[in-house]
Order: sequence, then C-alpha cells, then structure tokens
Amino acid sequence: MALNIERFDEVATRILRHLYERFPNPAHPDPTCIGLSEEKVDYVDGDLAVSADWHDLNNEVRSVLQWLIEESFVLHRNHQIGPKHIITAKGFEALMKLDHYYTPPRFFGM
Repeated sequence: MALNIERFDEVATRILRHLYERFPNPAHPDPTCIGLSEEKVDYVDGDLAVSADWHDLNNEVRSVLQWLIEESFVLHRNHQIGPKHIITAKGFEALMKLDHYYTPPRFFGM
C-alpha cells in the first residue's frame, strides 16, 4: 500500500475516533486532540502560537477532514463560532469496520 494511503487511513481513523468520543457534541479535530502531536496549542494576541511542524500536521488534518466531509463521513455545521464537526451514520459504519470497539447509538439504523 502507498505511504500516502496508509497515512490517510491513520489520520482519518484518528479524526473519526475523536468525533465518536464527543458524539453528539460537535468537535474541531486538530493534530493535538487527535494524537498526532503533543504540542500545546496556544494563542498570542488572538493568533495561533504553534510550530511550523504543527501547522503542517494541521494542514494534513484539514485535508483529510475535508475529504471526510465531502464523502459524508462527517457533518460540517456552518456555525460562526465553536466546534462544527459531527460523525455521521456513514462515519459510524466506517469506524465500526476499522475497530469493533466502537459501537453506534442504538438509534443507528432505525
């Protein structure tokens, strides 16, 4: 398997797990909260104060998240402020195939 596909699978799985753990509340996945970085996100005068490596990881997370949204694994709510992303039924199905530990709510499939 190509390295980019393996990396995509890793990041996508981490994003879906993060959203699963917060369901039904929306969340905003970033490299730190999904476990790709241990760097603490900080703000200085309203701007992110993180390393270039964190920014690179964040661009990767955003790219994967955008694909997950476009393919309906994740719902993007159009809120102006705060977290916007929620795992969908299709996202639950994908996560269950990756790891049987993750089970959907009982309302799933009704």
